[in-house]
Amino acid sequence: MKVHRLFLYSLLLFLAWLVADGSMVFAGDEHAKVVDGIAIYLGVVPCELIQGQERQMHGGVSKILHCHHVMVALFDDASGKRIEDATVTARVREPGVSGVSGVEKPLEPMPVAGSMTYGNFFPISAPGEFLIDLKITRPGSPHVTKTEFEREHIMK
Repeated sequence: MKVHRLFLYSLLLFLAWLVADGSMVFAGDEHAKVVDGIAIYLGVVPCELIQGQERQMHGGVSKILHCHHVMVALFDDASGKRIEDATVTARVREPGVSGVSGVEKPLEPMPVAGSMTYGNFFPISAPGEFLIDLKITRPGSPHVTKTEFEREHIMK
């Protein structure tokens, strides 16, 4: 249980840093990247780490097996200003599988420490690598920013 609490504490510190200053993306950082002038920060946590809170978010998780909460924070890379008006969708899939495989859902706007973040629940059951495809659109722009994050899922 101490490991889960330490992980949750680390996650909360990371999210607090994002809220305070999301203007730095480090080269090689697997949790962040800049695409089309948007600094994108990704977090994925097992739903059991947010027990109790998940009932009020994204319609709940009661029917999702192997539930994980996928969260994205967006910033204008030039100004460092948080982007709070985007439409974001995510697809979670296995590497090497293209097209419409996996689960695609909108990432719903949600406040974290008073600042807008986007998130939703996804099933991630098999150990190993998985991909998260993101599509981001801004009001008034026909352009869709697309990117992909590769993550490792470790089963205990």
